[in-house]
Amino acid sequence: MYGAYTKDVQFIILLILWTLISVAILLVINRMELNIFIILFILGLLVLYEFFRPPLSVPHWSNKLIWLVVGGIIIFTLIVAKRVIEVIR
Repeated sequence: MYGAYTKDVQFIILLILWTLISVAILLVINRMELNIFIILFILGLLVLYEFFRPPLSVPHWSNKLIWLVVGGIIIFTLIVAKRVIEVIR
């Protein structure tokens, strides 16, 4: 199925598929919350990034994607900090 596509297109297709599956699962369990969705999206992004990243070379899209990963980690940290503050209060 993916033989005709480049690695870049495969990455995007799988990320969209992961996102749709995540939304479907959140809807089924009736927990559609933005922070849970963001965490699932970041998890899928990191897994796919590691899966598609060549071990010895840096592709041109990798430098752009790292900013998205860093942004996701910052958002994840803010979500965790908010939850910890809620628990402390």
